[in-house]
Amino acid sequence: MGYFNFDYDLVSAVVDTKKIKEVENFFANKGNHKKITGFYKVSITLKNPNDDTSQISRIAISDIYESFYDDRLFAKKLSSALLSGYIDLYFASEDGDHWGYRVEPNKVYKMSIAWVVDDPSYLLNS
Repeated sequence: MGYFNFDYDLVSAVVDTKKIKEVENFFANKGNHKKITGFYKVSITLKNPNDDTSQISRIAISDIYESFYDDRLFAKKLSSALLSGYIDLYFASEDGDHWGYRVEPNKVYKMSIAWVVDDPSYLLNS
């Protein structure tokens, strides 16, 4: 079994505080789904946790080098709590694969990495 690396970007990600707690509670128990792995016991920190809605300030996991077989499941659950903004989730595997998800309110888009030439005037053979 390989390991993966996880990172994320939060862009004005506002959530329903009750629903985001439900997401945390779901991933706190491996018995809720057979694929709960990397996001097991995920902790989502809110800027205003006592309000009905709040921006997310941090997503904390126990080990960033974990097997994230629950990546899509986490993205879907996160999208159900998200009210506005978006979250980009990034993953890399030990064999060099890179992928991710753009999480929007009630929508999840798969992201793939694409290598592009930043400066076409820069040639290695010149």
